[in-house]
Amino acid sequence: MKLFTDNRMENFNVTEVSLDGCKLIEASAGTGKTHSVGILVLRLLLEKNIKINQIMMVTFTQAAVEEMKSRIRNFVYQAWQYSHDSSHSIDAGVKQYLAIYQGREQELQRVLNEAVSILDEVSIFTIHGFCARTLKEFAFETNQSFDLKMTTDFSEILYEALHIVWRKNITTLPPVLLKKLFDLSFSDAKLAEMTKAYLDGCHLRDEVLPVETDIADILNSLENLNNEVMLAQNAIATHIENNEEIVMRAVHEQNKGSRLYKLFNASSQSIIDDLDSFVLEFKKSSKIDRFNTDFRELIQNYTYAKEASLTYSKLALTTIYHRNAIEIVKEIQNIKNRRSIQTFDDLIHNLHRTVTTESGQNLCKSLRAKYKAVFIDEFQDTDKYQYEIFSSVFMGHPNTIFFIGDPKQSIYSFRKADLDVYKLARSKSETFTMYNNYRSNEPLLEKLNRFFGVEDPFADNEIAYTEVGCGKPDLGRLVDENGNENCFECFEYSNKGQATQHMVEKILRLLAKGYSILEKGKTRKILPSDI
Repeated sequence: MKLFTDNRMENFNVTEVSLDGCKLIEASAGTGKTHSVGILVLRLLLEKNIKINQIMMVTFTQAAVEEMKSRIRNFVYQAWQYSHDSSHSIDAGVKQYLAIYQGREQELQRVLNEAVSILDEVSIFTIHGFCARTLKEFAFETNQSFDLKMTTDFSEILYEALHIVWRKNITTLPPVLLKKLFDLSFSDAKLAEMTKAYLDGCHLRDEVLPVETDIADILNSLENLNNEVMLAQNAIATHIENNEEIVMRAVHEQNKGSRLYKLFNASSQSIIDDLDSFVLEFKKSSKIDRFNTDFRELIQNYTYAKEASLTYSKLALTTIYHRNAIEIVKEIQNIKNRRSIQTFDDLIHNLHRTVTTESGQNLCKSLRAKYKAVFIDEFQDTDKYQYEIFSSVFMGHPNTIFFIGDPKQSIYSFRKADLDVYKLARSKSETFTMYNNYRSNEPLLEKLNRFFGVEDPFADNEIAYTEVGCGKPDLGRLVDENGNENCFECFEYSNKGQATQHMVEKILRLLAKGYSILEKGKTRKILPSDI
């Protein structure tokens, strides 16, 4: 099968890649990422003389942490056994790498003996685990309280702060202003949503009114603009009543197929009753000159007044939401300070605040001394704060850093995963890709390559699809009772529940009679692990 090579990336060779500087490895599912990390750890121990407890790995779920720990310990332990007795059965990749140490067994044993003796000290964390460990270990440098308690229910704090600010700023408004505010569809749900966005690091792009502008002045200015709209609307109604025959003649002279004619040819009252729709169709008309100058000017005045009112309404609403959201953010911090509590996001933000300022440079030096090599796994699920923690501490220094991820798999939007961050890191790193998949069979990979082989498959010209080759051509193939292969199907669903139900039914059919795996000329029953 022909392999497509992205010109921006070299093929990743785990035994030849340099162990210096910053590397980004794009690794699709099944390409042997975890296996490669294990080989890289051995290389760091043996080639860079880095101790096992000076290597740190960060990934994004506790399950991934446990899997990584198991893999790394197993690789190091296998290499240690093999260094003492080459008859031991070990991973082929480990064996192939260790072959270069033939004749240097004592050096190999010395390094691996030490690694095994402190194997439990290997540092593999979730991002929150790493931040929590660092903040606790360097409490003075990060200005942390020693009695902080973790809370997992942040929503309770958010709504408590929101209600405090709501009672202070909203319910105390005079009834007439309160009505004006609610006429704008102002709501506590939308205010909570904007507050969450600010807490997540989002920045307001819309314009807001100056801080000194009082909320009463804002709402009164909006009322004045709405009054201008009413005056313009009344002027049109008066003109139509006084010139009904002339206006309706102009309507009847419109194209009979136009919506202007169809909607408003019956009576002049229909224009007054649905003026906004009339204005919309009026602007589209190719025979606008059939209406006299006075009427056209009145429509224009109404359009200007309406646009001014709508623009200011949005500005007023955004300003009021923005001001109150900022107060809620401050109140949330007050509540957390009073109760000595912090959230998981606070762990990230507190460490980020420290390492990105001048006062935190001693901490950065300590972390660089503590961790000589760093692996950031599932890097596509990293946000701006997390990236800036690692880039501020480790990038541009003698430390080795590997970012490992696949932008096609960015799934943790609830963790504020940010592909722009991924692209930034890629622009600052030496980038590689892994071309061979060792998990899926050749027919499935060929179908996937064809499926994603269209132009711009992810609607992002900076995220390319790199064709994947089959690393295990002898893997079994799915066949039906007639011996036909059918490993790839596409479906469209109207909702997630429908998709889930169909998935369950499909899996049950695959596991039932009628389908099998063709492997080395023989068929066998499908196992759940085949799917």
